[in-house]
Amino acid sequence: MASPIMGGLRSEFGRIVLALAGVLVVGAHLIWILERGRGDSPQFAMDYPTGIGDALWYVLVTIATVGYGDKAPVSLAGRVVGGLLILSGVVLVSLFTATSSSLLVARRIKEGDVLDAETLTNHTIVCGWNRNMPRFLAALARAGERAVVLINEAPNDVIEPHLKAYANLHILFVRGSFTQESILASAGVKAAGHAVILPDESGPRGEEQDEQKTVLASLAIKEMNPQIKLYVHVKEREDAAHVKRAKADEVIVSDEFTGEMLANHVAHPGAPQALSELMSFDATHELRAVDVPERFVGGMVGPLAQYLRETANQLLIGFAVREEGFGLTQAMRGGSDYITEFIQQQVQAAGISMSTDEHVSVRLNPPQDYVIGAKHSALVMT
Repeated sequence: MASPIMGGLRSEFGRIVLALAGVLVVGAHLIWILERGRGDSPQFAMDYPTGIGDALWYVLVTIATVGYGDKAPVSLAGRVVGGLLILSGVVLVSLFTATSSSLLVARRIKEGDVLDAETLTNHTIVCGWNRNMPRFLAALARAGERAVVLINEAPNDVIEPHLKAYANLHILFVRGSFTQESILASAGVKAAGHAVILPDESGPRGEEQDEQKTVLASLAIKEMNPQIKLYVHVKEREDAAHVKRAKADEVIVSDEFTGEMLANHVAHPGAPQALSELMSFDATHELRAVDVPERFVGGMVGPLAQYLRETANQLLIGFAVREEGFGLTQAMRGGSDYITEFIQQQVQAAGISMSTDEHVSVRLNPPQDYVIGAKHSALVMT
């Protein structure tokens, strides 16, 4: 099904073509009627087939702003019509060129408007658009190759330059409100691995952040895919609690650590600069989470730190640990096995989750006797 934007562009393009054709036919007949047989060597023949052909040629080169000068009206009325043809030609040809370009851009973007969800797995969905999007996409591209689906209401000329701008990202675009389940479904949310919600500046309300929209989108995404990892950026600290209740895995608040950064500039000069260097996407060094080789699982920190330093020149600073949330299973430990099993079956049959979502905790500067688990990722500085 054609999108409203594509349909509107095609309709406008058709109207412009009809207008050009109308000007061409009407103008040619007016010129022929006013100029036929005039002068010592008439430029427009008296007989209809030849004369109208000459007039069509004159009108065509006039409205196309070419103006070869091989034919020109000599009467005052003919020159007035010729002047009107020049003015109408400038307007109509400009509209024709602009609409043709818009139609081509819209068709290119349309390739990503409707997606087959079955062709995408473990991709990243990004809801919303704001001025930080280019930096976000550039940083994401540095992390490796992945498919990204953008959902927002930004115009074509804003989105189109970014579709092919990042070497490691295969970017597709779905236009619409990311609170609508049909839009989320067309972006393949049920098979996605990650979703990001940004403060959205693409809608009719511009830069105004709608907390309700963010919460509704979070609830819809988690309901459609409970296993997806959802990361949300909010502008106000007060909004973070509401988004957390909507099952977001992580919430980032604008300017959350401004006070601490300023204090550390005073108390520990150099430390904030080092943190900024690590977080900047165009920096020489960066902070990464890497998989722990299987042979180090169950062992101590020392051998892994030495291995990372010698093989990849990476400094081990800690671990990211994937932990299961507390749920019904943990709460019922120690009770009757029969009663526990019965209650679990009834809860699962009702479609209620047995535990909260898995979350990530961080262990920085672990002691040398710290034991590395199977769900550990190493935090390293490159």
